[in-house]
Amino acid sequence: MFVGRCVLLGLVTCGRHKPLNTSLRCLHFTQTRCRAQLLDGKKVAGDIYQELSSEVTGMVSEGRRAPHLVLVRVGGDPASGSYVKNKTRAADKIGIQSTVHHLPADTSQSTLLSLVNQLNIDPDVDGILVQLPLPGHVEEKLVCNAVIPEKDVDGFHVLNIGKD
Repeated sequence: MFVGRCVLLGLVTCGRHKPLNTSLRCLHFTQTRCRAQLLDGKKVAGDIYQELSSEVTGMVSEGRRAPHLVLVRVGGDPASGSYVKNKTRAADKIGIQSTVHHLPADTSQSTLLSLVNQLNIDPDVDGILVQLPLPGHVEEKLVCNAVIPEKDVDGFHVLNIGKD
């Protein structure tokens, strides 16, 4: 399990030794042989999609609703648009309902915070993702911390990252 987690994190492990950064060579005082394990990202992603899809299908077949993800995008950054499109496509593939709130670049911080607060209290919203970067006049940290930890999909809330 430890090796599996290390490999998922892009680390190389040597037998039972501590993980090594991939940019480092394997140096030990003993003459153990270092083996790297190649990770097939597409296969792992496919397995995760399948597992999550089955879980959502099970929820719906039990009469519960599918999870609902809300993505909040501010402005017209092309990279942000691509990320949001990929996230909604992934959600659809799994069976998760997704909604995008695309706000203009000149949206005030208070308007954005108001939307986040509405989403926080909406019982039909299970996850909130605020797409970064935000325009320069908006404090990203303040907005990320406005998303309640239970609905913070990116894990950017101070309680989820574990520091101030």
